[in-house]
Amino acid sequence: MGDEDDSDEEDDEYSKGRVKNAQRERSGKRRKGPDGTAVVAKGSVGWIHKKKQQRRMRGDHVKNDSKYTGRKRKPGGSHF
Repeated sequence: MGDEDDSDEEDDEYSKGRVKNAQRERSGKRRKGPDGTAVVAKGSVGWIHKKKQQRRMRGDHVKNDSKYTGRKRKPGGSHF
């Protein structure tokens, strides 16, 4: 009998214009590349480090990594 009372209360909330908050369920699966490793978001710090390492392996001249590698710049740009 308690179940019937709960459904009546929910119906009353919907009739008052309220919507019950329902969370979406996640599949729990992460994106993986063809080799089975996780895909790194393009433009992220990890992606930049990966690309720099690839270029070093090819023999290209690449600037050294620093603590500022991949950081966002402030909006505006000029200080004048």
